[in-house]
Amino acid sequence: MPVILNFSARSTLPENELEALRYIVRHNQNDVAITTNQRQMAIRYVESVNGFSVTPIHRDSFSRLINRNNHLARNLENQINNGRSFQQVTRDFMFQMSSNIGWQRGHRNALMNAIHSHSFNVNTDEFSCDKQFLECPITLCIPKQGIFVKNTLNSNICTLYDKSAFMNLTREHLPHPLSREKIVKEMIIERNMCYFDTISQHFIIMDADQQKQHCK
Repeated sequence: MPVILNFSARSTLPENELEALRYIVRHNQNDVAITTNQRQMAIRYVESVNGFSVTPIHRDSFSRLINRNNHLARNLENQINNGRSFQQVTRDFMFQMSSNIGWQRGHRNALMNAIHSHSFNVNTDEFSCDKQFLECPITLCIPKQGIFVKNTLNSNICTLYDKSAFMNLTREHLPHPLSREKIVKEMIIERNMCYFDTISQHFIIMDADQQKQHCK
């Protein structure tokens, strides 16, 4: 059903009318807004970019009228998109997408670098715990190449993982095996920052004082 608007090239619609128009167009993709002087515009909501496209419907070939219709459509398009044209909305969306992709790629590279740099050859003779505490929660075996990973992002307890098995989790964008959190590089711990606590029966991350003693 068409929408009737009292609108001209210099008009500014109140926000409540704009919001009502947005609602109607979102739910009726092909609605046409008609001004009081019978000029018509097709308004379409494009969900993928969350923007509105306004196109004038020309009923004659007079260039002056065509220009007026174009100006009218641009004015309404800018208002319904909160001051931006549909082209600007699309461009901003694409920029945001590329920024997100760049951030995700940087995050992934940082995580991979942390895994590679903090991995080590596992020698059971170097640990003061039973071999059961060296088993990877994923493979249930003692890894040849391992990494220490926090049980949660804010935990001081860590667990030994098989490097290859843990990298497969990150490649498939799977959550942390224990906490179900998103895996981030801050969870990866250096080998010499962990020790086995015989009381709690866990690998513990050294606190600041322990690190100072360790470095002496």
